[in-house]
Amino acid sequence: MEIPKIDMNTMTKKVLTIAALTLFLMIPLCQVERQVHERRSYESVAQEQVAKGWGTDITFFAPTVYWMNKSYSSTTSETTLNIVTQEKKRGVFLVPAYVATFKSKVTFPQYEKPAAKKDEKLVDCLFMALSSSEYIQSYRIKDVKSGKELKAIIVKEGIRLNGEDLPEKDFRGKTFEVEVSVRGTGKILYKTSADQDKVKFVGNWLKPKFIDEVLPEQTQLSGKGFEASWVLNALDKSIDAARTVKTIGMENLWIGTDYSRVEKAVKYGSLFIALTFMLILLVESLNRIKIHPFQYILIGVSITIFYLLLLAISEVMSFDMAYLISALAVSALIGVYIQGFIKERRFVKMIMAEQLSLNTFFYVLLCLEERAFLVGTLGLFLVLAVFMIVTRKFDWYAGLPKNAKGSS
Repeated sequence: MEIPKIDMNTMTKKVLTIAALTLFLMIPLCQVERQVHERRSYESVAQEQVAKGWGTDITFFAPTVYWMNKSYSSTTSETTLNIVTQEKKRGVFLVPAYVATFKSKVTFPQYEKPAAKKDEKLVDCLFMALSSSEYIQSYRIKDVKSGKELKAIIVKEGIRLNGEDLPEKDFRGKTFEVEVSVRGTGKILYKTSADQDKVKFVGNWLKPKFIDEVLPEQTQLSGKGFEASWVLNALDKSIDAARTVKTIGMENLWIGTDYSRVEKAVKYGSLFIALTFMLILLVESLNRIKIHPFQYILIGVSITIFYLLLLAISEVMSFDMAYLISALAVSALIGVYIQGFIKERRFVKMIMAEQLSLNTFFYVLLCLEERAFLVGTLGLFLVLAVFMIVTRKFDWYAGLPKNAKGSS
């Protein structure tokens, strides 16, 4: 049986060619995405270099009293953590380094102390553990009742105050003020098992991100920074049982290049190219000109270069400014290029308007978080609806609007 020969018209071949070109341009887009990952890895290396000399993640532990083999958490505690950020530059990368000042006013319970055995010397101590004691800048412990600053020492795991150095040689029922300043980069965590701990974080980050284990009850944001507060309670107050340790804290917000937004923008690249090609194909048919596939490739490559420009410029200035500069530069390049083979100015203006509209639309999607999927879906539906309505009377076999047949 002879297989009938399928005769494809010129327009069908052009549509298939453009579809193939769109798929082909996924290769340079993937290369741009790989470049984003590579630059992100360089940024991580810069952060590690700064962390070696400045400090890594910091974890503060609530001050605890130890007697023999038992630990005693405070009955009440009021804690403030003040975080001051500064920038350390490594190449083109800005690494956020900070000094975190921990201040806590703690009161310990009236626990029972067993009598010492003959010739046995028992020493109780107040101990505040730190994950990075080698980066401590300053510290002090004060007895609130006497107002006297006590003699504490830095040990490998944190700060220690021996009971022998107290005026009354006893921690029971006493209130102390503990203050420690530590350098660091990365996360800042605070762990407490106090009966009640009122905690406040204050810092100059504009968009803080708190860990999910225990979120703050109140958060205030301003142009100068943030303030967040918690009220934490230990669930198990039994001395013999292990207490429930509550962990609060925040992730370090990267103040350098926003690679996550750049990477997200690149993911929209294939859609950007496809929508641009759709409009140019329509203009080609309405204007009755022939645009070579190579010209389509150059336009698609210029859109790919947009994302490379966005990546490069965003490393030296803000993402918003980098997006604006890249969008205007590439749109102007495409506009100048298509003027060479599309003579009617209204079609040139149509393509330029489409480029600026798409850039604006995708920028809005990058700025949105929770509603990005909804807005993106509605936007694509609107674009498809407009294209279908405009071309509903289009004769795709002839490559012309039906009312244009036979006209000269």
